[in-house]
Amino acid sequence: MHAWCFCRASSSRCKNGDAVPDDIPSTEAVGLLTAHATAHRALRQRSNLTAGETLLVTGAVGGTCLAAIQIAKAIGAKVIAVCSSEDKLAIAKENGADILINSGDGEVKSATEGKGVDVAYDCVGGELFNVCSIVGIFWRTFT
Repeated sequence: MHAWCFCRASSSRCKNGDAVPDDIPSTEAVGLLTAHATAHRALRQRSNLTAGETLLVTGAVGGTCLAAIQIAKAIGAKVIAVCSSEDKLAIAKENGADILINSGDGEVKSATEGKGVDVAYDCVGGELFNVCSIVGIFWRTFT
């Protein structure tokens, strides 16, 4: 297994790495491999989210969730963010979310004109997950 890393300097030989640009603080660069790699794998390699599709992100201000919003927007998808407060929804909007739903009073189906979403990225689970009508979790591999 090969790891990929970002670094400013290294005392060992790194075969899979890129230099961190000077304008990116180390505290932000470290999140690229955790949050963004996780979200990228889920959205591109597992669910194959494409332009024009709709992504639902629950708990949308966590690290991987913000990364999912940013990646989905770069792909060209519409993003629905679900958060528990207006402050959190504002952060999701700053990161590209198109539709904002407060988990205490919003409904996804009305935001999608009854169609639902193509992909759900759930980082909350529990009660919020239980109110979603999930057709199937098959990563688009239906057998």
